Amino acid sequence: MKRILTSLKEKRIRFFFYIGGNDSMDTARKIEDAANRVGYELTVLGIPKTVDNDLAFTHHSPGYGSAAKYLAASVREAGLHSEAMQGVEPLTILITVGRNTGWLAGACALARVKASDAPHLVYFPEIPLSREKLLTDVETVYRRLGRVFIVTGEGMKDEKGNYLTANCDRISTDGFGYPELGGIADWMKQLLEQELRLRTRVIKPDICQQSAAHFSSLIDRDEAILVGHMAVRYAMDGNSGSMVTLNGSSGGNIVLQLDLPLLLPWQTQSARFKRSGSTRTGTFQQPIWSITFAP
Repeated sequence: MKRILTSLKEKRIRFFFYIGGNDSMDTARKIEDAANRVGYELTVLGIPKTVDNDLAFTHHSPGYGSAAKYLAASVREAGLHSEAMQGVEPLTILITVGRNTGWLAGACALARVKASDAPHLVYFPEIPLSREKLLTDVETVYRRLGRVFIVTGEGMKDEKGNYLTANCDRISTDGFGYPELGGIADWMKQLLEQELRLRTRVIKPDICQQSAAHFSSLIDRDEAILVGHMAVRYAMDGNSGSMVTLNGSSGGNIVLQLDLPLLLPWQTQSARFKRSGSTRTGTFQQPIWSITFAP
């Protein structure tokens, strides 16, 4: 932090805009606190951007719409491929990013047009998963369709709240102390092939779901520009220590309202995927329109 403040002072920077998610907003708060402690006049504003869509206090975050669009299209296309190949490769697992929230996993349900379309099972990090449940779910769908397309969030946990797969060594831990995730699909593959003796393909969109600019959402892009413009306007009006948010009602078209909640300790604030009746167990086997997406 001392190095950051020294650099800001040397370059005579008085306005600091931080674009990002929960950890970025928490860092922005710490920078403002540090500047206040040493008496350095600094305007700090957070600008939301996260494909995980887990920022609190905002209806949604720029970045999510584009990633959701990319993944839903990917599941639609991969689902057709898996249907054609079900005789030799009946199981497919696609893993999305989202450490603690299933917004992107849930968005993959947009690929469904009819009940037999992929995805057949969607697993959310908010809902614990056991070996027994996974095996039962997959076997049930396989008996009905002869194939199973699974979408899973990366941060799946067991009934005790422990990650099913996580690398916690020094190299695999990021700058915020979080363990490396992403091994859940391989864990599922090993379990399913061992117990059900069914060949399984794993699809890892990885950074493609975060950076597919060629497939970005137009509304998403426009909102990203909007929150950036508003951050500058709010800063020029003397606001500091806040994050620009997009809020409104989700009935039909969203009416956007720009607000400025304070930069709180963001590690404890997270917008979780709200469960409707069809997602209470962590899976769904009904048409897409039976699933409720709400912040």
